[in-house]
Amino acid sequence: MRVTVADTLRVGARLAVAPYLVSRAVLWTAAFVANRLLPYGPIHDSERGTWLQGFVGWDAEHYLGIARHGYPLQVIAPSGNNGYFPLFPLLLRAVGAGDPAALALAALLGFCAFAALGAFTAAVLDLDAARRTVWTAAFWPAAFFWSAVYTESLFLVLAIACLWASWRQRTWVAAAAGLLAGLTRPDGFVLLVPMLILLRPGRRRLAALAPGAGTLLVAAYLGLHTGQPLALPRAFFSHGNLSPGRPWGLLQTALLWARYGDWQQVAELPILVGVVALLVLLARDPRWRPPALATTLSLLAAPLAAGTVSSFARYSMVAFPIYWPLRRWPLALVLAVEAPIAIAWTVFASTGHLTP
Repeated sequence: MRVTVADTLRVGARLAVAPYLVSRAVLWTAAFVANRLLPYGPIHDSERGTWLQGFVGWDAEHYLGIARHGYPLQVIAPSGNNGYFPLFPLLLRAVGAGDPAALALAALLGFCAFAALGAFTAAVLDLDAARRTVWTAAFWPAAFFWSAVYTESLFLVLAIACLWASWRQRTWVAAAAGLLAGLTRPDGFVLLVPMLILLRPGRRRLAALAPGAGTLLVAAYLGLHTGQPLALPRAFFSHGNLSPGRPWGLLQTALLWARYGDWQQVAELPILVGVVALLVLLARDPRWRPPALATTLSLLAAPLAAGTVSSFARYSMVAFPIYWPLRRWPLALVLAVEAPIAIAWTVFASTGHLTP
């Protein structure tokens, strides 16, 4: 019997239920308790100390601000909102942009991300690998943000749709998903690299231009909105951790402990080391190797080029093939290592001691 995409998506949804519910219960509890019992860290945040800080603080404030008030006319506003991409704020605006609606949308997108990850892994590898992969993603260090008001879940759904359609040569679906991914995150355009590998030579490969077209549309809109054609790069590079910087700065940060920001980067260096180890294992895996490596390296290139590992745990969580090498390890061992790290990361990030 022929297995359809709909059948595989249903399998993915079933695989997602337990990891999503268990991980949300554990990490939400950690965030709520931490916000009640621990003093808030040194970084200012308008939601500091509240029950919702971990969900709607930090970058979520920017997305909600755009959803509620639109983009500012200034190129570099104090909030830096012109450096954030519009698709997620548009969805927030569509559901009313209130905190309860935003949290409900974030929770739904998180489950959809887990279901998409499980379905795609089952299609590319096998069912057991899909089950292990979803559990691994559920307790990645920054896994709390799968259900926060952030773009990771939405982007993962679109990235998987884009690559799945490219793999199956569904050109228009791949182009549409790629365009939407380019409207979601500043590094969404890098999906053109795995798309070029997956799409057959010829006119089909024109679909790989779609993610870049999304980025250009955002830049054009902000240029017209502010009256300055370079509004997007100026706003983004003024405050974004993904701005081009000094890749060799990664080595320097390991030696600097005096300032808070340097402690932040030292704290995330072990995650970078772990990701590098997983990349080595991924390169030795013969199944779906070229597109998997292209996807992972493309999505990790921007944060590494910035010369910072600040927020690296969160940036790396959408480079989803990075989870696949762990499918060969005992799941109990993976969770025993991951879960305490995820809980600690959630506590520090939701109380202002670590920038998510």
